[in-house]
Amino acid sequence: MDASYGTGPHRRSTFAAPPVELRHDARSGDGTGGNTVVDDSTSPFDAAFPGPALPLDDDVRRLLIAQQRFSDAPPEPEALHQLLIELAQWVADADGAVFERIEGSDLVYSNACGLLADSVGTRAPRGGTLSDLVIATGQPQVSPDSLNDGRADTSACRWLGIGSMVLFPLRNALDTAAVVTVVSATAGRMTERHAAVLRPLLALAAARLAHVAAFNERLASDKLLATVGEGSRAILVADQPAAELCHWAARMVDAPFAVFLQPDAEGNLVTVAQEGAALAPMVLPRDKPSVMRAAFESGRLQLIADYRDHEGTSARVVEILDEAGLTDAHSGAALPVTSGGQPIGVLAMVMRDRMTAGHAAMLGLVNVLATEAGLAIERDNLQHQLEEQARTDDLTGLPNRRVWHERLALEIARSTRTKAPLSLILLDLDHFKDFNDSHGHQAGDDMLIAVARAWGGELRETDLLARLGGEEFAVLLPDTPIETAGATGKRLLHAVPRGLTASAGLAQWCGEDTDALYRRADEALYAAKAAGRNQLMTAKDEPED
Repeated sequence: MDASYGTGPHRRSTFAAPPVELRHDARSGDGTGGNTVVDDSTSPFDAAFPGPALPLDDDVRRLLIAQQRFSDAPPEPEALHQLLIELAQWVADADGAVFERIEGSDLVYSNACGLLADSVGTRAPRGGTLSDLVIATGQPQVSPDSLNDGRADTSACRWLGIGSMVLFPLRNALDTAAVVTVVSATAGRMTERHAAVLRPLLALAAARLAHVAAFNERLASDKLLATVGEGSRAILVADQPAAELCHWAARMVDAPFAVFLQPDAEGNLVTVAQEGAALAPMVLPRDKPSVMRAAFESGRLQLIADYRDHEGTSARVVEILDEAGLTDAHSGAALPVTSGGQPIGVLAMVMRDRMTAGHAAMLGLVNVLATEAGLAIERDNLQHQLEEQARTDDLTGLPNRRVWHERLALEIARSTRTKAPLSLILLDLDHFKDFNDSHGHQAGDDMLIAVARAWGGELRETDLLARLGGEEFAVLLPDTPIETAGATGKRLLHAVPRGLTASAGLAQWCGEDTDALYRRADEALYAAKAAGRNQLMTAKDEPED
């Protein structure tokens, strides 16, 4: 037996009963007293081939029954693997059997029974072993005396009490997919005859397992394509397509974390959406190299087979992932997301397993979703831009009249609930038409931008400065009594740049609706204009009936 085992004790067990019932019949009439399958037997063999009993050698009869049993079993690969080794052990009247799965340069004992039951999960290098010879030649190998067979791991055989064994390749087309080893505790027990008897069972098993694998692969492919279609539709109709992309990408590659980043105004890549582990939002500076930056700028997929061993991975990245509970994560991928051939962002994923060809194939399907997402995200960005333009003054970047009235209504509703003071200032630049006529419209636009910037610097974050149109502006001051609002208004008048002046009308909310409050502030503004401009006038305390 080719394996490297631990030092703990191994339980020796045998297959207690055959998978189907065999009966001895003295009525065979052939004078040999051998076993026959009688007419009233409930074995699958009799059910499949009704008729007179046939005088067969016991091992051949077992083979036929085992083949029928394996053919009738449900098409579940792991269950078939276990059934196969149990049948092989039974047909050969052996002491144990093991299913050795090939994983790269190793063999993994995924299923075992009888004497070898405790070897499940064992991983051992296959190089230079008897199993490796089976894999290389695609032919069965018999070891009649395993303890003295230089091709076998004699120490493992001695530890497990294996005296002899026969090994079979499970072929899939031209390749060996696994090795089935059947063992006996007695030297000389497993012979070429056992190999000959078991060969048809293993050939049948290889054909059926290949068929099941192909069917499951087609089924998985169909399910995967259905998942891609479902994800694509979900992304296209989502209110937040970037978040939906992260969700479906993480689901398809079984990633514990996925994040979508887009460039900000300065060109830094910043987190827009993420799925899975809770990491703090990222900001990747424009001038600092990174895998995600490389994917975004090159427009090409970037892969890290094992970022913990990757020379470009900083220690801080490992710390961040560990802090987020991703201690078992190894590989990563950064996929550029484009629209119209231009990169608009990057999708990055962290995966638990080391990067394999299977991951690469799955990432190709994720790229299909990323293409759909690129269109949806660009559409979403455009929609937000249009909405922002509808609420923003094109020239100054300040909120426009629409936003002003919405906020005014909200603040009045809030003050109604909390009884907090609310003040309103209307401002109008003095003689602005003359300034435009004298200096030109470009200078007038520059002046409006400078005024917006100067007045914005005099206000709190909770205040609202809006451009209502032309040279008219408005300021909303939540939680501000009339006295404090008056001081703020005077600061604004003194902050007017380039030698211009402005007039202002101030009103405090007194329980009236938005129109009435606005009207009182407007009347105070006109009063300031009439009084000579460059001053602030305060409206009456109470609105007129």
